[in-house]
Amino acid sequence: MKVLISLSLFVVITFSCSRNGNTNSASIICNCYDEIHSASVQLDNEKSIEAKVNACNTMLSDQLSSFGEDEDKKADFLTDFRACQEN
Repeated sequence: MKVLISLSLFVVITFSCSRNGNTNSASIICNCYDEIHSASVQLDNEKSIEAKVNACNTMLSDQLSSFGEDEDKKADFLTDFRACQEN
């Protein structure tokens, strides 16, 4: 059941997070964290926020792992991710 809930949150967050229609992975993950900030201001449900944090952290970790040993791709991703965070 826990896996189903986590998977559902991952799918919802993935499709609900989009900054200016940009769908690259850095923007998707950045927007995921934006959603957490918005939720923390609007909601007082710690479990819901914690689930979103875990989903965002998992997406970030999976994305970084997907680059393997390619440091250039990691650096490019992190540059895009940081630029997104600054907007």
